[in-house]
Amino acid sequence: DKHCILDVSGNAIKRLQAARIYPIAVFVRPRDTDFIMSVNRKMTEEQARKSWERACRLENEFFEYFTAIVEGDNIDSIYEKVKQIILDNSSKNIWVPSNENF
Repeated sequence: DKHCILDVSGNAIKRLQAARIYPIAVFVRPRDTDFIMSVNRKMTEEQARKSWERACRLENEFFEYFTAIVEGDNIDSIYEKVKQIILDNSSKNIWVPSNENF
């Protein structure tokens, strides 16, 4: 199986679900600003703080639309967790009403 990984907004996930398209939506929660800066070394402390605050708002606003939320000590551990979530959720059947026109 192949999966496409996209970076999309919370509103995009919400619209997909409203259209009865159910993506595997994984939110990667940054641990703190230091973690953000370790991932993007060009980022200043102020930029990392704003990014962390934006992530917190996104998680609070769209929590119910995420399949899972992952956090990790490094990119490799996050990658492994995301892979497992995709594997766990890609075999699930999703039922939709038969009167839907697709």
